[in-house]
Amino acid sequence: MQYSKGFTLIEMLVTVSLIIIITSATLLNFRSLGGAVDLDREVQSVAQDIKNAISMTMALEEYEGAPADRIVAYGIRFINNSDEYERIVYFINPDDPTDGLTTSVLETVRIEKSKIVSMKTSQIGVSRSEIVIVFVPPHPKTFIGTIGSSWTSQYDNAYIEIAPKSDSTNTRTINVNKYGRIEIQ
Repeated sequence: MQYSKGFTLIEMLVTVSLIIIITSATLLNFRSLGGAVDLDREVQSVAQDIKNAISMTMALEEYEGAPADRIVAYGIRFINNSDEYERIVYFINPDDPTDGLTTSVLETVRIEKSKIVSMKTSQIGVSRSEIVIVFVPPHPKTFIGTIGSSWTSQYDNAYIEIAPKSDSTNTRTINVNKYGRIEIQ
């Protein structure tokens, strides 16, 4: 009986088929990871803008054109079901924070592949159409809510939920508490 030292055609076809199946499955998994990576990158970018507002406030960064008798406070304004948010600056009268409050939009930031799908505060279950997070110097004091009659924070926490535009079930949440701590869940 003669033995050959090569592979048969069937063995080669089975091996090539297995390699093709494994490669296809791997490529499909990498493609689905792309959306998760994009979401993570955009959530990290939003969280970094919040941290930048804290840093600008702590550094007592001046704003050109700010009235001399006002305190400059930086923050972020989120709007529900939107793919953008605003980086803002407030000019506050230190003697009466509600007197002549003025604001200016530093920049409107567009979230490219995701959008804000839900915003909640420490009042569980209550969704908000707008949340403003402002850091008032010098400590900074964190203000969460909507600008009203006082600069007392209306809520203890803000939860901003962000999802890809193509899949609103895959979400990440940014939690900002009244002490300015930022967590991504």
